[in-house]
Amino acid sequence: MNASTTSPNRDDLLHLLHAACASGAEMERRLRRLLTHEPPAARSRKLEDLLAQTIEQQGLLRAAVNRIEDTPPPVHDSPDAATAPIPIDSGAHEAERAHALFHLREDMLREAELYARLIETAESAGFFETRFVCEGILSQKSATVEWLGMQPSRAGARQQAGR
Repeated sequence: MNASTTSPNRDDLLHLLHAACASGAEMERRLRRLLTHEPPAARSRKLEDLLAQTIEQQGLLRAAVNRIEDTPPPVHDSPDAATAPIPIDSGAHEAERAHALFHLREDMLREAELYARLIETAESAGFFETRFVCEGILSQKSATVEWLGMQPSRAGARQQAGR
């Protein structure tokens, strides 16, 4: 590429967008695993919503990458296949679930830091549409982190009930 079509900020932005896509794919996988063991309850509905939101965010990020790279969007699997939970070992315990939610929250906090860098880089590179997309995703991630922080640990509740 010649110097007129690329810049360090653009390259940095693409690098961060690809990192966000990879992080989102991992988040999607983890949410699917959690959903496999969720009973049908309000918390399960929230996790289903989070999975759908994560998949939607992945599409927005891919669209941003395609706009910046000036490439056509790829064809993807059907939405039904994309939202199907991934089965895992049915012997998972509540403590493992609480542990998984804790780590999910920690990973979302790291993602929030990534999105803050993405917003700054998109702004400095002049990719304002990408900045707006990332601001929306950051807002959703922040709300999810807050929700996850308010979830009681089932293992902790069981220990207190045994006292």
